[in-house]
Amino acid sequence: EQLGAEVHLVPAISIEPIPNPVGLGRALSRLQDYDAVVFTSVNGVNMFVRHLAAAGIETSLVPAAVCVGPKTARSWEAQGGAVCGVPERFSGAGIVDCLGPDQSGRRYLLLRPEVVRTDVAEVLRERGAEVEELILYRTVWAQDGDSLKKLFATGAISVVTFTSPSAVIGTMEMLGGRAPAEETITLCIGPTTSRAAEERGLKNVHHPEEYTVEGMLRMLPSLIEAKS
Repeated sequence: EQLGAEVHLVPAISIEPIPNPVGLGRALSRLQDYDAVVFTSVNGVNMFVRHLAAAGIETSLVPAAVCVGPKTARSWEAQGGAVCGVPERFSGAGIVDCLGPDQSGRRYLLLRPEVVRTDVAEVLRERGAEVEELILYRTVWAQDGDSLKKLFATGAISVVTFTSPSAVIGTMEMLGGRAPAEETITLCIGPTTSRAAEERGLKNVHHPEEYTVEGMLRMLPSLIEAKS
């Protein structure tokens, strides 16, 4: 809006906490056994902090965290947690690269959603690490797509933006699987989200070199100029 655009904000997903995550008690009882905890989103931080508070555990007692990006890191630090790593590429692959090739004898607690599109845990195990996964939340798709269908039908949308693969799936669910017109610019936050968009039939898909919302905003003017 500050750049002069008319913006339609359409929630495509909602985040639902898992009330009693399997393995939560065990993970909390052995926090000091981990070399680091791993957060793949701000949602993971928020959900984990709730469980820590319910158990009476201070975030300062949790091992330092590897966070997928700067916003996730700031969120954890704002809660009093320590951060030991943020990858150069803000993605699951970036997390793995950040930790290095030899993970022999290392132990990690991976805080994640129910469904993931990255293989962080699998790759770390292949490199010798012990990884305990704690599933804290699930993504629920939005149901009412009538208003979204009308927006695309009237040609009111020239750019659609996605900040996660889940948002792509939720949007396509609302659209009944019918992708927007090919001339519509699809701007995604990173390569994983771009792949999800392409897999579901979206065209003209782009993502910035820096996998952040700020990177998307910096890229957008050039995409619009190229289109015009």
